[in-house]
Amino acid sequence: MNAPVSLIDALAAETAAVHQFIDLLQDEGLALAGRSSLAEMQSLTQRKHDAADALLALGEARDAALQHAGYVAGHPGGDAAAAQDTDVFTAWAELQSAATMAKALNERNGDMIHTHLRGAQAAQRAIRAVTGSDLYGADGRHPGGARR
Repeated sequence: MNAPVSLIDALAAETAAVHQFIDLLQDEGLALAGRSSLAEMQSLTQRKHDAADALLALGEARDAALQHAGYVAGHPGGDAAAAQDTDVFTAWAELQSAATMAKALNERNGDMIHTHLRGAQAAQRAIRAVTGSDLYGADGRHPGGARR
């Protein structure tokens, strides 16, 4: 059985987008490790959000292609199609491999974010212990006005 070109194309497009997402995750990891500026982190976060939206749309296109080819949507359909066609098997395996890598990088970045957060919270607790209150308010100023 030959898979419809649209299924192969959908898998290839999704795999390419996952690789672009991996590049963003690697950039994010470097930015987190280097404690990049807030502006850079906001830019990366927006680009990552946009890429995730694109991946969602590509996943829906893949599911539609699977259904058009007579398979169910999602992983069960991908597995079933891969079992029937060597080209689909290769494309499906490449997508799964890329998705596994993206998941691992995303989890690593999440761990780094939580580590930074715990450090900031510990610093805040230390300031409170010494001063008896927050040294700075949410607006970056001392809650009681200017101190000299």
